[in-house]
Amino acid sequence: MISAYFPILNTISISVQNCKIDNFDSTFKNWRLSNLQELDLSFNDFKSSNNMSLFHDMIKLTFLNLSNNPRLRINQNFTFPENLETLDLSHTSFKSIRVNLFLNLKRLKYLDLSSTRVVTFRDLGIPKFYTLDTLYLKNVTISQIRKDFFKGLTIRTGLWTSDFTLCCPQILNANISVDKCHGPADAISSCNHLIGDVLKRLVIWIVGIITIVGNGIVLIYRFVWNQEVFKKAYGLFVTGLALSDFLMGIYLMIIASVDIDYKDMYVLEEKHWRNGTLCQISGFLSTLSSETSTFFICLITLDRYLSINYPFGEYKLTKTWTRILFILAWLVGIVLAAVPLVISSWKIYSTNGLCLALPFSSIRFSGWEFTFVVYVGVNFVLFLLIAFGQVAIFVNITRRKQSMPSLKKCPKRRLEDSAVARKLAFVAMSDFLCWFPIGIIGIFSMKGHTFDRDVYAWFAVFVLPINSALNPVIYTIPTLYAKCKPNQQNSTETNSSQL
Repeated sequence: MISAYFPILNTISISVQNCKIDNFDSTFKNWRLSNLQELDLSFNDFKSSNNMSLFHDMIKLTFLNLSNNPRLRINQNFTFPENLETLDLSHTSFKSIRVNLFLNLKRLKYLDLSSTRVVTFRDLGIPKFYTLDTLYLKNVTISQIRKDFFKGLTIRTGLWTSDFTLCCPQILNANISVDKCHGPADAISSCNHLIGDVLKRLVIWIVGIITIVGNGIVLIYRFVWNQEVFKKAYGLFVTGLALSDFLMGIYLMIIASVDIDYKDMYVLEEKHWRNGTLCQISGFLSTLSSETSTFFICLITLDRYLSINYPFGEYKLTKTWTRILFILAWLVGIVLAAVPLVISSWKIYSTNGLCLALPFSSIRFSGWEFTFVVYVGVNFVLFLLIAFGQVAIFVNITRRKQSMPSLKKCPKRRLEDSAVARKLAFVAMSDFLCWFPIGIIGIFSMKGHTFDRDVYAWFAVFVLPINSALNPVIYTIPTLYAKCKPNQQNSTETNSSQL
């Protein structure tokens, strides 16, 4: 415990860390602080600068550390000692700072404002034509970035930030060179483009167009020319799958279009885009598409399992149950996709430029548990069910092939079910190859492991949406091709391809 009763003379340096001090004036009231040069008050419990009037007596103070006082706020009439050269205010509750707070600090060289609540550069209170050696702005959420963000500020040694946009040439002025700005590169975006890599931009356009065209053909075909399939469970489920995949195509085209719209100026619109309505809608569509697609693959597997293992209809999905499951799949998908929008404190869809909720970050943002449960937990359970159904289907088909007399009772049905099972296996395998690595990376990320930023980028623009492009190619478009072939004689083959 620091003495409050015996004056201490000619003190040059004081360090009182982790002492749970909440009132500076009462603690140091009998200290003679006029010769003090260094003061470290980090990791205490200061709440307000109202109890720091003794700072005015520290005319020789050059080093001040107030970091890790999480509840500390600066009031309007507070001023720092004018001879300060180093000031650490990181991990405090600074929310806004009046304009002239640093005006008298003409000798300040080192300033750390990391992990504070400052949201605009004006809140920093740094006057124009100010010079610093070092500025730390790590883990500071800047609400809006403009071209004149650092106008008038000169930084000689380095600027450290956790936001890549602050290191963009469009933001830094002539007095802060790019090589002096140190920040992490974004996994997906660049200063000029939402999708920074040319190859990734090309891939997202190709996958998006294939997804919309392929699933659009499937939906038009089923709604216009083949409405009979809606009388069967698998016909309705496959239509639901095509619709959910079509939504993924819409999501991809939104992202690709925004990339073009923000060309060469993305950094200036990055905050507006990620926190805007269109990004939230895009994230909603992506999650809805991903989850409902998985649900319908599971339901299709269930229907094929019942159809192949019980060919005479001992157990089957009735029309009522088919409709209930169809509606339930969409309702659950909508709820899962909407939860991040309903809970205002969550910014799940704003954590990256693609508005995705993939659990690939080791940073624990608000709502990360939800994304982990959905993308890892829910999908793991669904694919266990799909795997069980697939194994059961192939075991049954193998047994049927070994017992040819049983096939003769209903050869057309057996051939049809076998073809459907093979096609479904391709669909299930492609989904598994997508979601299994996503689950593995999600688990390792939860444990604190980090991956190369290209891993996240390629999963976002290729691995996640590729199933939506492949599904219609695997099972429905071959049906259309077979129906369009002239003089088609093998009707069984045509029917068997109608998954």
